[in-house]
Amino acid sequence: MAGIEDLPVQQRESEEGSAAKPASRTISDAERRKRKKAIDFARASLGLSRFKVGGECDALALRYVNGEIELAEFVEISRTRASRRPD
Repeated sequence: MAGIEDLPVQQRESEEGSAAKPASRTISDAERRKRKKAIDFARASLGLSRFKVGGECDALALRYVNGEIELAEFVEISRTRASRRPD
């Protein structure tokens, strides 16, 4: 299973269609490790349930780990994207 460190760092289009901006806030190495551990745990949990995380979700997770977005924004964007998926 690929970890977050295996993902390419890419500029992604935001929900509004404009290019994502670099992080304006800095997080500590300890906070980054904590976020990465949480994302890796969630990915493993989903994998045990036979769900697969797609590239769009991986890119969003990377933005969270790098401190570009906070958890509330990560969850909100994830919910918005999930609601747009076909059944």
